[in-house]
Amino acid sequence: MKTKPHLTVAVAGLATAQVCTVPAATLYVASNPPNPTPPHATWVTAAATIQDAVDAAGAGDEVVVTNGTYATGRRAVGTNLLANRGAVDKPITMRSRLRSARSPFGENPYFH
Repeated sequence: MKTKPHLTVAVAGLATAQVCTVPAATLYVASNPPNPTPPHATWVTAAATIQDAVDAAGAGDEVVVTNGTYATGRRAVGTNLLANRGAVDKPITMRSRLRSARSPFGENPYFH
């Protein structure tokens, strides 16, 4: 009996998915910056008000505020006719660059 040679080819398809994540931006706030310019990515271009930095931030970003007195900036929230000193309307992280000696949290471990 005569046999015919045959070739079996198996093809395996691999599906890969790549998840691209964009690192969170860090925005800075200083009470008297030399050149407050969005996106407030350096201390030189830091926002002059906390609200300016919050408005420029995207979800997941970090806003770092240095020591100073921030007595400006107002934002009405929802149907409230009274303006708040500031309003955070997105999920961001806000932290102090340096903690005050009066702070109950003590020294900031990120800055020495």
